[in-house]
Amino acid sequence: MTAVFSEHNIVYTNPDNYQDTSMRALVPTMMNSPPGPRRKIRGVLSRETKDIIRADLEKAYVRGARESISERDMWQNVSDFAETSSKVLAGVTSILSFASGTYKSATLSFIAGSVGVTGVTLAGFSVYASRESRERLLRLNAILHDIHVDPVTPDAQDQPTVKDEDS
Repeated sequence: MTAVFSEHNIVYTNPDNYQDTSMRALVPTMMNSPPGPRRKIRGVLSRETKDIIRADLEKAYVRGARESISERDMWQNVSDFAETSSKVLAGVTSILSFASGTYKSATLSFIAGSVGVTGVTLAGFSVYASRESRERLLRLNAILHDIHVDPVTPDAQDQPTVKDEDS
């Protein structure tokens, strides 16, 4: 995202080219400045204007962090519910399959198949919801990184499995 204001020859650019630019502060740099460390602009904005911009940025960071936390929790709860439901439906499918064989009922076979497909679909949705939760965690950590706060550690289920060193 780049905006050019020719009145003061200022270019606002996104530092580090992060993918998620929605909560990133736009850093002012001089137009046609050489690559390397950013030069500071002096005297372009008044102190009051800078304070207003800082206050708005702080509010945006707080709002973004809160949204990321609540969305992460929501997606994690959805993932847990979908996974649990898929396991329960797998059990129900097994029971209905045995019952349909015992009672020679096409209707029970159809219901067993429908419940099984629903369970498999919920298992896939559980994986999707878990990925969405992980993306919200990464977004939150990017915001925390920007404001120089230690990142949030992922849940145990997000951690790679560690092999036992004794085996």
